[in-house]
Amino acid sequence: MLVRRPPFRRAGAFEDLTGFRPEIDWLPDLDIYETEAEFILIVSLPGVSSQDLEVAVRGRSLTVSGRRVMTLPREVTVHLVESQGGRFERRIGVPPDADLSQIRTTIGDGQLVIRLPRRVSREIEITLEGSAGS
Repeated sequence: MLVRRPPFRRAGAFEDLTGFRPEIDWLPDLDIYETEAEFILIVSLPGVSSQDLEVAVRGRSLTVSGRRVMTLPREVTVHLVESQGGRFERRIGVPPDADLSQIRTTIGDGQLVIRLPRRVSREIEITLEGSAGS
């Protein structure tokens, strides 16, 4: 199994936490984009139904897991099968400015789209009490 890792990581960036586990049969492709307002994760899951899919948040990690069932007609001769089936999982550490409480997901056309809005940062004015030099 080939696990692709980025050549470098910047502080606060997404991090692939999947790792190798023998019960995982394959890793779906994952694309991550960002705008000023949100992070967008696109997981390629052709042939996976929403009933066979789970998206979970634990702490600062987001996990996409499930199963793709591969079925072939009974009376066929197989010449080549490149599609992978079985259990899959991707676990991603998310940056601190992603608001995991506002996660939105959609599935369609073989893709799971996950949208994570950015937290709105706000400045807080701090008033100092007391007198200088005392």
